[in-house]
Amino acid sequence: MLVLLFAGLAARVLSYELRLDEQLYIPPAALLAEQALYADFFYNHPPLSAIYFRLIHLLTGAEDLVRSARFGVVLAWAATLALVWGASFSLSRSRLVALFCVLALEVNVYLLTVVGMTATNNFLQIGPIYAGLALFAHGAMSPSRRALWTFLSGVSLSLAIGVKLSAVYYVPPLAMATLFVPWDLPFRQRLLSMTLPMALGGLVGAVPLAAFLVADPDRFLGHIVGYHLGPHVAYWDVTRHAQDVVAFGLGEKLRLAFDVWFQGTNLLILAAVFAFLGLGMAADRRVPWDLWSALGLAILFAAGLSFLPTPSFPQYFVPPLAGLVLMPALLWRAVDDARRVAAIPILIALAGLMVVVGSPRLLESSATLALGGPTTADRVEAAADQLRAALPGEPSGPVATLAPVYVLEAELPVYPEFATGQFAYRVAPMAPPETMSHYVTTGPGQVGQLFDANPPAALLTGFSDALEAPMIAWARANGYAPVPAVSFQDRYGTAVLWLPEPQ
Repeated sequence: MLVLLFAGLAARVLSYELRLDEQLYIPPAALLAEQALYADFFYNHPPLSAIYFRLIHLLTGAEDLVRSARFGVVLAWAATLALVWGASFSLSRSRLVALFCVLALEVNVYLLTVVGMTATNNFLQIGPIYAGLALFAHGAMSPSRRALWTFLSGVSLSLAIGVKLSAVYYVPPLAMATLFVPWDLPFRQRLLSMTLPMALGGLVGAVPLAAFLVADPDRFLGHIVGYHLGPHVAYWDVTRHAQDVVAFGLGEKLRLAFDVWFQGTNLLILAAVFAFLGLGMAADRRVPWDLWSALGLAILFAAGLSFLPTPSFPQYFVPPLAGLVLMPALLWRAVDDARRVAAIPILIALAGLMVVVGSPRLLESSATLALGGPTTADRVEAAADQLRAALPGEPSGPVATLAPVYVLEAELPVYPEFATGQFAYRVAPMAPPETMSHYVTTGPGQVGQLFDANPPAALLTGFSDALEAPMIAWARANGYAPVPAVSFQDRYGTAVLWLPEPQ
């Protein structure tokens, strides 16, 4: 069953429509061949997601970017599900519980949306966060290898932060927990076997981040922190009514969090957590309150900090789910044999409901591909073919666009200022010059100067009318005209390719 569900999951990833954020995350797989992250193009996230997609692109040998990027997402899913199975079985000693925990991710209706299906860092963080928490639990319960597991926990959490900064939510509560867990150990032994190994592992895992930070601290922090605290907030404050998923106030964030945490699959996981918690508390076995409390508080801490970013989007509420999926296996360990007999039907029923809720999405995608429907990579490659046909030979300059994936897929040059999409360009009017000095970009008011100095071989528009307006105005004023040979579509619009009119 798991294999069939995974086949459906892979089909959904490979056929899920291209999204705006992927215009940021996918291009570095090509750009890093000759350019440096942050210094040569804009990237407002930690570096490991960009490096991951670059490595996948190199290892697969895929000629097209989207295919290798989406394959990277499938690979991340496979690794994460294998990790969840192994850790859940190790903690619970029950294949049924391990199956439940795997299904909690594999058919999770929240993760079967843009959050888990697209080539971004949103899903990539779940695996290393989960590994960090599971290794911490193993360290607390394994006297013989406690220092090793806790060291690896620190490494995993630092790697998660290198993928997405929100993984840092787990660091303060777990670092504090090492001072108290296991409670029956003398304080000095906890320091030596828990606190120090975790700190050392955290430092080792943070080496990639530290390398970028030391190389150019102002530029690195300007991309990772400054962007999200300044111009990003200002941009969405102006355009907050453009999308319903944008949440600014606490009430809107609570509604968004409720939609993520307390509906569908995640509600069923919570039901299992509270059921096993009650059964474990009623059992005759010794209950590891210290470990339960530490991980429970860590999840609650991560959930609380998920409300801090402004504005909020659904993907901001991902981190607590990594801990939530771990808890059923950990709690099952304390349920005695007599109560397990009563709990097994509950577990089977909840797992069955998960499959019922999530599998239609997987079946739909599987059927589409089975009937010969194109994958996302096929659609992007077809669009790239149109661009290559319209621009034969060596182009006279870069192609100007806020959708660089299509241009890079066609192996055509792009402006560094637009190499990762619209994200730096759109905030330029709201950002102070000091902040913008850290980014390789331009703003709507400076497009004309950029194109005058380095005229584009073509302009590809049609995906964001307001942001593309200065580009289109320049094109019309300088003798460029749309060509009918290019007219592919995506969810954001219909492509328009502008070429210089023959003299």
